[in-house]
Amino acid sequence: MGDERFRSIRPAAVAGAFYPGDAARLDAMIEDQLAYARRRLGLGAGSGARSDSSDEAGRRWPKAVIVPHAGYVYSGTTAALAYALLAAGRGTVSRAVIVGPTHRVPVRGVAMSTADAWETPLGTVRVDVDAERSALDAGRLIVNDPTHAREHAVEVQVPFLQKVLGPDVAIVPLNAGDATPREVGDALRALWGGLETVIVISSDLSHYHPERVGRTIDDETIGRVNALDYPISPDRACGAYPINGLLDVMVRGAEGDRGEGTDDAGPSTVQRPDNARPSSRASRPSAGRGDMGVCEGGDNVGTLGPQRAHAVTTEIKSPMGSGSGLDAGAGSGIGAGSGSGERRLRLEFLGCSTSGDGGEVALAGEERPAMADPYDRVVGYASWALWEETGKVGEPERDGQYAEPEPSDELESAEEPESVGGAETTEKAAGATALGAAVPGREHECGHEHEHEGSVLLRLARTALAEHLGIDVDGPSVAEIRAAHPWLDEPGASFVTLTENGRLRGCIGSLRASQSLGADVAEHAVDAAVHDPRFYPVGPGEYPLLRFEVSVLGEPEPMVGVRSRDALERALKPGVDGLIISDGVGRAATFLPQVWDELPDPHEFVGHLLAKAGLPANMDWRNGEITARRYTVRAYR
Repeated sequence: MGDERFRSIRPAAVAGAFYPGDAARLDAMIEDQLAYARRRLGLGAGSGARSDSSDEAGRRWPKAVIVPHAGYVYSGTTAALAYALLAAGRGTVSRAVIVGPTHRVPVRGVAMSTADAWETPLGTVRVDVDAERSALDAGRLIVNDPTHAREHAVEVQVPFLQKVLGPDVAIVPLNAGDATPREVGDALRALWGGLETVIVISSDLSHYHPERVGRTIDDETIGRVNALDYPISPDRACGAYPINGLLDVMVRGAEGDRGEGTDDAGPSTVQRPDNARPSSRASRPSAGRGDMGVCEGGDNVGTLGPQRAHAVTTEIKSPMGSGSGLDAGAGSGIGAGSGSGERRLRLEFLGCSTSGDGGEVALAGEERPAMADPYDRVVGYASWALWEETGKVGEPERDGQYAEPEPSDELESAEEPESVGGAETTEKAAGATALGAAVPGREHECGHEHEHEGSVLLRLARTALAEHLGIDVDGPSVAEIRAAHPWLDEPGASFVTLTENGRLRGCIGSLRASQSLGADVAEHAVDAAVHDPRFYPVGPGEYPLLRFEVSVLGEPEPMVGVRSRDALERALKPGVDGLIISDGVGRAATFLPQVWDELPDPHEFVGHLLAKAGLPANMDWRNGEITARRYTVRAYR
């Protein structure tokens, strides 16, 4: 007998398939997965609040989450990372807007159904029909019942929401088909609400690639989402349309129509965190190599050396109470509430897995588990939390970063050689030359007492890689080269960059000397070829096609007395200075001097580097909130 409170109940379509059809078994499975997530995230039992999430100016649970929608046995633990955080909203959150893709019946636009309730084994959930009607009347939704009838992407989220937010939570179930980011974003804006509303974006990542390939594809997609680099293609994430809509809200703002631009990827006045460079993914290298196990990649996310990765946040800021459109920089006019201060949307990558990982999730900053079979075809999963906060520029975040982000990756990336958040970071880094292209060779004043430094270092790098690949080459071995040139035993820091047919093939280096220069160059030549997580390892057949560049770094020097952005830009020496910036709480990044070839203007140079560090490209400061160090390089090719 149906629930007489409702006129039309949409029955569960995939209970007993994607998740248990028995209420007790379903409840126990979700509880087990939430317990796993709480344990991994360091949350208290039964609560989504982190111990450091006491900022009363912001919310203690995410405003939105991106979660996978496969069978619970495969993706449930990854989804549980986000739902464990949402649990802190229980008692306050009364509505969940769920947007998923269409797997069975295609639609054009964002579709609601005529059902006023949805049924799961855990009970019947009310649909907020008033909210749906309001968005429908505003032209943001269409009605299409067939697309919802057997679709699983939204349905699998409902039991999790019942469990963490309680049986009285209402839902707004939507399917996004062929639609622009702006169209999906406008539907979300119409339903954004306040503390009573959370947004759930339902998406898996790549489908049915060999795991060694799928992880690589997923790492690049994760990096693009972290960098707000959209639109994402549906062949990279089946829920690309919903994801693109949420990213559009982050860039354009959550209050109504923003700006006058017509570009689907954002209005003309907006700069994304990567400073609004057009997306050209076909020519951009993958930013995460799955078999190296770094569970992130690309752009602002930060690709590090093989030993260590990091948590990632991307932040968009705007003044509260502002009715204006978007700034010309990276900030978006999000939230039009009253009062003073600043409202921020901060996207936090939580973790990832594949269907071949047996439910084991790699958190942001962790290596993925070993692959049982690199050739087994898998589906990829990842979770994000979007935090809506208020506060002042320069105030520390206190609401919930369980791991500090490291420097990010776009042109080349580097870990800061200093203690951040109480944890000592390493100095090794992976990176690329400016905008993914090789730079011309240059000879800065060497100052070295030995002649032919460049030719020796290039021969050393080539020989080191040849020996690693088992290739016989004429001439001395690595050991013989080092023995013939004792100055190679002096401490030194270097980057080695590989290009093939004019395109980046790998780049890894160190910011500060931690070993002899000879050891550093030889090690990084191999690392750039086989350990840069954005690329597959170089094979012996590629060796003759590679061109090498070796950059020897000088010691980074603090830019004393530079306390504002304007002062920093005036103090920089274009074409000479490499730059390291840090906000002192974990966001940091570096550009090699070669980047000046692509970004010759100091303001643009600093803006791109801020974005690379996960900070707004248009950020300004006056009182030393950002510290800077510069260094020079001797580059040989």
